[in-house]
Amino acid sequence: MNFFMTYSIIFVKDLILFYTVILFATLTEVFATLTEVFATLTEVFAILTEVFATLTEVFATLTEVFATLTEVFATLTEVYATLTEVLPCFLLSCKANATV
Repeated sequence: MNFFMTYSIIFVKDLILFYTVILFATLTEVFATLTEVFATLTEVFAILTEVFATLTEVFATLTEVFATLTEVFATLTEVYATLTEVLPCFLLSCKANATV
């Protein structure tokens, strides 16, 4: 083997080693970034879980409010019905008393 071939083989080996080191460093950075992304996604998932729990509580509260408003509406309907029965009698009574 001549000097040029030996030098070429050493150069290629060094070049392969150089790019292997660069590739390993890049892969290490990618892995570190992916680890950070995973940690962030875990935090986001925890926050979304809290938000979902809060929304579930809000929905339950709104359901109770709706039920209460339904009861109030039913009571007001009864009051209105009573007033429509009593008010004409009251007005007629007042009119009768005024003529006496």
